[in-house]
Amino acid sequence: MKKILKFLTLSLLVICSFTANLPEAEAYFACAGTPRCADAKLQYGQAMYASSSSVYFTQGETIYYSWENDKPGIMHVAFYISKGGVQVGEMKFAAREGMDYGFYTVKESGYYYLTGACEGGNDTRCQGGGTIQLW
Repeated sequence: MKKILKFLTLSLLVICSFTANLPEAEAYFACAGTPRCADAKLQYGQAMYASSSSVYFTQGETIYYSWENDKPGIMHVAFYISKGGVQVGEMKFAAREGMDYGFYTVKESGYYYLTGACEGGNDTRCQGGGTIQLW
């Protein structure tokens, strides 16, 4: 019985030593090969704004856009869809450790992208990301 307890204790210590310093997983959804999808990411302490790459949408299509904040971020993120450097549609807000999403019906075919602004563009204490994709 002592050998079994020693074996279990040693096994537990080995498992704990391998998993103790693993980085925390990101909660937000990244496109990872999803067609007609782009993502943007903010890392704590690095930037006030983040933008995705552009995605082409045709007039009449519906765009789904979302943002999710992760720890250790402590500020909200304002996010919106842009086309040609101009905001289109409604600005949304993802609270600290929260998320939000919206939909936009394309009025003019072209390239659109997602913009995220940490605390509305006044801070760098945000962590997380968002996506823009065909709905």
